[in-house]
Amino acid sequence: MPPFFFRRSAALIRRAACLDLPGPNLAAQRSPSRRQSWRRSAPPGAALLVCLVMLFGICSSAWAACPKQEAWAKRCEADGFSFTIQSCPQGVIVGSARLNSGAELPIELKQATESSFRRVGDTGVQPIGEFDDWNRETESRRRTLDAMLACVRRVGAPPLPSLAEEADATEPGGSPRLLLLGLLLLGVALGLRLSLLRKASRKSHVRDAVLLAGFTLLVAWLRWRIVPPATFHQNGQGPLWISLALNQSSGGSIYGPGYAEIGGWLASRMDPETAIFLLHSVLYALLMPAVFALARMAGLGRGVSWLLVCGLALQPLAARLAGGESYFATISGLGMLACLAMVTAAQPEHDLRAPRRRWLFLTGALAAGVLVAQAARVHPVGWGPLALTPVAPLCLSGSLRTRIIRTAIIGGCVAVLVLGTSAVEMLKVLAGELGRQWLPQARFSWDHALPALKLFPLLWLVAGLRPRALLPALGFCLVLGVALGNHPLRNASNLIADAVYWLYLPALLGAFVGWLTRLHSLARVVSCACAVGLACGYGWSYRHTYLTLPTDAREIRAANRWKHELPLGANVAYVNRVDQRVFFLPLYDSSRIGSVRLTPEHPTVPSVPNLFYYRSSLCSVPEGKQACDRVESQLVLSPVHEAAFPAIPSLPYLPLGNGPIRVTLFKARLKSDASR
Repeated sequence: MPPFFFRRSAALIRRAACLDLPGPNLAAQRSPSRRQSWRRSAPPGAALLVCLVMLFGICSSAWAACPKQEAWAKRCEADGFSFTIQSCPQGVIVGSARLNSGAELPIELKQATESSFRRVGDTGVQPIGEFDDWNRETESRRRTLDAMLACVRRVGAPPLPSLAEEADATEPGGSPRLLLLGLLLLGVALGLRLSLLRKASRKSHVRDAVLLAGFTLLVAWLRWRIVPPATFHQNGQGPLWISLALNQSSGGSIYGPGYAEIGGWLASRMDPETAIFLLHSVLYALLMPAVFALARMAGLGRGVSWLLVCGLALQPLAARLAGGESYFATISGLGMLACLAMVTAAQPEHDLRAPRRRWLFLTGALAAGVLVAQAARVHPVGWGPLALTPVAPLCLSGSLRTRIIRTAIIGGCVAVLVLGTSAVEMLKVLAGELGRQWLPQARFSWDHALPALKLFPLLWLVAGLRPRALLPALGFCLVLGVALGNHPLRNASNLIADAVYWLYLPALLGAFVGWLTRLHSLARVVSCACAVGLACGYGWSYRHTYLTLPTDAREIRAANRWKHELPLGANVAYVNRVDQRVFFLPLYDSSRIGSVRLTPEHPTVPSVPNLFYYRSSLCSVPEGKQACDRVESQLVLSPVHEAAFPAIPSLPYLPLGNGPIRVTLFKARLKSDASR
């Protein structure tokens, strides 16, 4: 790319963002020649060009569709029936069927098996959702499914996407390239920021980095040893999310492909749960250096910055999130890295006429956009908190006009990259089953938000009513108000309900750090110590709730041990759902161990080779015991492995009763086979 392109781009950015130009003595200052300026800017410019090419490839692939599958769906249109393709993961077509006179019905098409809901030749047709009894569903739903079956008979089997097609398509589908690109851009931005420091200051920052790295490794090791890694999701659904990371469930398309993109590559190459736990441990370990760097760039001293890092390290909920599979950890970790990239780029005191500072601004803005885009693809619950992260560069010190314009440029860059890479996936979520259920129920509670807004006068008073403290104090209170008023899981356990607030940690911390920089040194230390003390005090008051594993998490941990003792080709049958209670065994590799999930509506155990039966914790509750008794009446059982766990429910409204919960793995045979 010719040199004039970089000079023209730099000139445009300088006019838009570089408002802190020197005084009228510009003519007396010696400026470098054009050749020297090009030589200085060429290395970061070339690296940025490579990243832009990668971004263009990701954006173009994100907007591509499933051409073969959409052509097949087009041929299905007849007599007021239509089928719209939503996504094409490996071996599966996910879409929505609609009759002109009926409601929309999400449907999954894949290779037919014995457990397929409906079968047309070699194609299995499955409506997506929970249906206790299909015959009791509305006539509109049943007619829509019948029309879908008639379409498959008339047009023929759909072209299910193969592994090779998925690799060339265009949906990342398990590829971490967006995440890696964001981390690469952030690393380049931090490297450029370090290169701008004086030699003495650079050595001091390197020493801090080494000390911080050692502290981070120690905290990560202690978390892994003291808080055993275990599934975080309630109601026994942790293994479901591991299967989503492996792209083994079409349900992942309901939320977005981001979870599979981040963890799928590693989870498919080692023990899946260990891989996901390890990824989240690393991501939450990176929070500590990210918080330290953000505080230092905002203008805080080492002591206050270390105080924030220690407060984060002592949080028991952070330790629990770091050793689990929850998307709360994924989104909040990526959001903090994106917030760091924004603050690194904004820096109001930087004169963007200098080449390296121009590239620092561009690289930081791109890194923030890519990381936010990756986080937005994980789950829609993170869209609101991620949209608030630009409050961090807006609350920095320096010229207000400069901050506003640079924050606007960074926000625009983030918006463009999110739309370019993830708009299609986000629209699919909104148009899908989750969007139809989630949007009508979304409510903002002003009763919960107003107490946070009432905190604003106190923060401004502590800052001495300084005008420059007005924006950070207001920004912090607004973010806190949104976090309190926009809580989607108030009725969940404290573990899950409090984890939602961690999604807002990047924006809250960015505004809080900006407010601290407006205080005097003593008030800064006291205010920071009080905030850290309150946060840690609240966390430690609920430490038993956070760190005590519920029965289903203990049961899943035990199953991860005994599943490796099963012979190759074993099939484990178990009751998977009873009313609102759900439980998934961590059986991911169907080529080694298969699973047969049973329900009260479908209790018949199929005739499969090398059969085992697992009596889970669902069998300990009255409604589950009836379903388990119906299943066990078909089998001849010989116990193989037994265990007992304390009765600790993961959902407060689904109690487990008193006494220990006993679970057993049996070697099983069908009585019908044994009588022959």
